[in-house]
Amino acid sequence: MSDSNSVIKMIDELERSAEEVLKLKRTSIPRRPIVIEFCGSPKAGKTSCISALSMFLRRNHFRTKVLVERASVCPVIKKHDPLFNVWTICSAIAELSETISNSPKEYDVVILDRGLFDALCWFEWQAANHYLDNDSLERIANFLTMKRWRAAIDLVLVFQATATKSIDREYATLLTRKRGSIMDESVLESYITSMKVAVQKYGDLFRNVKNFDTSEMNQNQVSFKVTQLILEMLQSTVSESIGFIPAVSLDVCQFSGARAFTPDLLPAIDCVAFDARPRVELDDALIQPIPVLVITDHNRQRVLIARKNRKAAGKLSPEYDKVLLYFGGHTRVEDSFVSGKRDLMSVCRSALTRELKEEIGVDFCPEHIEPTLLIWEKDNKRSRKHLAICFLWETNLDSLQIKLDRNEFAVGQDSTPSFKFVRDLESAQLESWSKAILAHVFNVYTLQQTLSFELAPSVPSI
Repeated sequence: MSDSNSVIKMIDELERSAEEVLKLKRTSIPRRPIVIEFCGSPKAGKTSCISALSMFLRRNHFRTKVLVERASVCPVIKKHDPLFNVWTICSAIAELSETISNSPKEYDVVILDRGLFDALCWFEWQAANHYLDNDSLERIANFLTMKRWRAAIDLVLVFQATATKSIDREYATLLTRKRGSIMDESVLESYITSMKVAVQKYGDLFRNVKNFDTSEMNQNQVSFKVTQLILEMLQSTVSESIGFIPAVSLDVCQFSGARAFTPDLLPAIDCVAFDARPRVELDDALIQPIPVLVITDHNRQRVLIARKNRKAAGKLSPEYDKVLLYFGGHTRVEDSFVSGKRDLMSVCRSALTRELKEEIGVDFCPEHIEPTLLIWEKDNKRSRKHLAICFLWETNLDSLQIKLDRNEFAVGQDSTPSFKFVRDLESAQLESWSKAILAHVFNVYTLQQTLSFELAPSVPSI
């Protein structure tokens, strides 16, 4: 097969994959983009690959943003100066933070050209060459590997080419053979060594680090492999994997309805497992832990409420057209990575932090907070599969800056959050978990509860 035919075959394969992913995306609610960092040695094909990938994604209708590397506009002149690298990575973090905080639902893919991992590689090189002391290296590395930063990056692609191949590529179209401050064989070789050190030291801290040696690859081959990998990641993101617990491990939980949380009520689950949501939903032997948060004032007089929009809930959902007194949702694979643990409570706390950011744009870290309430209704097949682990946040409601996700919630034109007095919710159309929260947390009953005796006459408040 000729080279041109091979390229056409590669393009057809990628475009078919892209169409399959787009079909899946139309059936799901957008959450956040996948973030890919490109780093590596000079002339390894990184920049060309970013251009090809970005063009492919845009032409195939993926919302894509490239955060352009800042080294070319750095005001620090000397590239060997550690402050050159400090300025570059701080600029990259600022732009990444703005994107994932202000407009996470607007993109499918964010491409970061020279980000956290790239900076770690260069700081390792500067320390190895005595431009940076080891104490400074350690402090900088601790900052760059902070959980909040590295958790935002889904994949790091580390490009590498031999020093000889990089020099050949650099000077192939130049009319000089004089070496630059970086484009020099000895400098490139020492930098490649530092990259390998960085992968060994920091690779396990990031979600996924892949090495790409492009020394014997042409640009089309590199771009094809990378684009194929990104499409696979997009497909796995759309095909959501959620957490579950084997029902048999909860046999000690002999209750139905709502109970105040005590450590002995819920067994210690050391490992939450994950699988594709459709498979988990269909398996009656699997229980889905759902961490949720109730946001109220310090006197528990007001509570933040919302209503799911009809498209997100669906007519078969118990949340359809009902008022909710909580926010949160399923645990996902990424929550075990962020927490660094897979026990039930660590995963639930990590999931709750993520869900609050996605749903209402609020940062909340329940690292040392115990749940307040467990809700496990066993009166129907659907309810038996979902265990609500309810946390309570008493805070100054007026100081919260809330932005409801329009993909999830019914909101007005100004997206104004709704803080309701709990006493005014007696006549509200609440779904079952919210009724339990209203009764057990706020000691208030809906008229429906009172008339139908859904709860015992006296339920102690928490």
